[in-house]
Amino acid sequence: DSPTNSELHPDTTSFNTILKAWANSPVGGGDISDGSDSSSFESVKRAEEFLQMMMRLSSDDDDDDTVKPNGISFATVIGSYLKIIGMNGNGGVEAVRRTENMLKLMEETLLLSTDGAGDTTAIDEH
Repeated sequence: DSPTNSELHPDTTSFNTILKAWANSPVGGGDISDGSDSSSFESVKRAEEFLQMMMRLSSDDDDDDTVKPNGISFATVIGSYLKIIGMNGNGGVEAVRRTENMLKLMEETLLLSTDGAGDTTAIDEH
């Protein structure tokens, strides 16, 4: 028995896939065939918007945490902002500010969770 369309819903893994795609999107959304490893600031901001969406969806009152961001979610966005800072290109100063904000948000969301356990997977792996 395969699930019906009404039973199919995105989860944290599917959102993390979207985060990674946006966070690694090339400058201007152009062609990645040139092999460049440069993310555009706008692309990483888009990934951050999806992360914010995950947080909104997981914070509603239905007790459904299937899209709750985890350490990988935050590490994907933060890592891409760090690449922009390292390139010292457009958006470097703003990327620093956004990275600091993302770290605070990650701490509030993962390390200071109500059960005290938190999800430190990405922190432990890096």
